[in-house]
Order: sequence, then structure tokens, then C-alpha cells
Amino acid sequence: MNTAMWAESPEAEEATDMRAQLSSGGKRVIIAANALFPYLMVLSITAALASDVSSAAAFLAERILWMPVVMGIWYLIALLGAVLFLRSARGARERARSALLIKTIQIPAYIAIFLFSLTGVLFIQLLLLTAVMFVFDVMTIALSGTMGLFAAFSARREGILTTKAMWILGLLQYIWCVDVVCALILWRKTKQSKTIPARADADAGTVSL
Repeated sequence: MNTAMWAESPEAEEATDMRAQLSSGGKRVIIAANALFPYLMVLSITAALASDVSSAAAFLAERILWMPVVMGIWYLIALLGAVLFLRSARGARERARSALLIKTIQIPAYIAIFLFSLTGVLFIQLLLLTAVMFVFDVMTIALSGTMGLFAAFSARREGILTTKAMWILGLLQYIWCVDVVCALILWRKTKQSKTIPARADADAGTVSL
């Protein structure tokens, strides 16, 4: 059976559906890894501060030095996942929706981190904690912001945004609080667009970002 005949066969359609299902599951894992990253930081800080109250928290606090290592590994996995997601996403609409989903899920974590940071400012003993949280905050928004930025690039390529709007909505993805609003605006614009999402050319092995 030649390649053209196999491509039209039921076996080929079944293989394509299986790849699509695996791709969908992989995307969910990638979104979860990105969205839950700041919660790992909240868990670490909570365990350290509550170690005198709870035996479970004390158990975690004793291993708190390992948390930066765990978070670093998690971050690298999430970063790699974000790259893979951007290469496999079907276009601006899917990228914008995923960026908005990640940023929305992270809102409670950012509120908790803000309260921890405020505590660090009020108490000199915890200033180092505030500095550490700021670093991880930057790392977190770099992940979700990059996904939002590439969603804006895709929207411009598909004719949904002007170049000016692309840069405004793209770069503001890296600014706290404003990023959620911009992600929502970008998602609504892509949702209202009638443009057909760009797809990867599997035969040529090329992918459009």
C-alpha cells in the first residue's frame, strides 16, 4: 500500500485521532504545570511559617532547603512544556485561551504571595523571604507572559490584531494585574474572529508560531 492510499485509510484516520487525543492530554499537563508553579512556592512558605503549629508543616519545613531545587526542576519542566505547547497549538485562539486560563488559575496564589510579601516588609526578619518571592514571581510571570506574547504574535499573523495592538497586548502580559486584563481582551478578540486557526504542516515538518 503506497503512502497516498494509507493516508486515506481508516487506519490513518485512527492514528491521527490518537495523536490528537495524546496531544490534548499533553497540553492539559503543560497548562497545569505552568498554572500550579506559584502554588508550590506558597506551599513552601506556608510550611516554613507554620512549622511551630503543625507537625506536618514542621516535616515540610525541615526539608525547606530542598524546595528551591524542586521548584527549579518544576520550572524547567514547565518552561520546556510551554515551548512544546507553543509549537503544537492550533493558532491564536488556543494560545490566548490557554494563557488566560493559566493566569486566572494563578490569581489566588498571587494574592497569597502578596500577603506574604507585605508581612516581609512589615517585619525586617522576613525581608529575605520577600526578595525570594519576588524572584519566583518574576519567573512565574515570565512563563505565562511568554504564552500570552506568542498568542498576540499569532493573532497579528492571522490578521486579528494590528501591529500596535500586538505589542501592547503582548508586552503587557508581563505586568502583574494588567496581564490578566490583557489576556482576557486578547482571548475575546480571537474568539470573535472568524479566522481559521493555523495548523502545523506535519508533512513538511514545519510549525507556525
